Amino acid sequence: MKIRLIKVGRPAFREYEQLASIYAERIDSFARFESCIIRETEPAQTIDRLSKMLFSAQCKGQILICLDEKGSSFSSTKLAKDIEGWRLNGRDVTFVIGGPHGIPKEILQAATQIRNLGELTLTSDMAWLLAMEQIYRAHTIIQNHPYHHV
Repeated sequence: MKIRLIKVGRPAFREYEQLASIYAERIDSFARFESCIIRETEPAQTIDRLSKMLFSAQCKGQILICLDEKGSSFSSTKLAKDIEGWRLNGRDVTFVIGGPHGIPKEILQAATQIRNLGELTLTSDMAWLLAMEQIYRAHTIIQNHPYHHV
């Protein structure tokens, strides 16, 4: 199973990238993980770049989840169950976080699921870090690791 997290827009601060690399390393100990940043440009170019990454031949059959404020909510344990199910079915998953203008409607329409990270409005940088933490947490739930304790 491979998990990709695609973010539109460069992080505003170096510290975000440093923290993201820590979570990426942690996630990588459980699953193949790739975090990609697409530089935001004109909307048509952004759509083209995202489309090339999301719809290439190697991505056929992937689960595409757009993280958008209009999406449905989910819990950490629900994400863990979903990830475990995708892993058992041999499915790769890609999460997409839009930039300041959100995720282009063409990408939203192609999504397998649209989910949100809560009712708060977050910068794309904060959403990126929160998504990584939740992906890591989901794997610790699956493995009964003490990181997630209730």
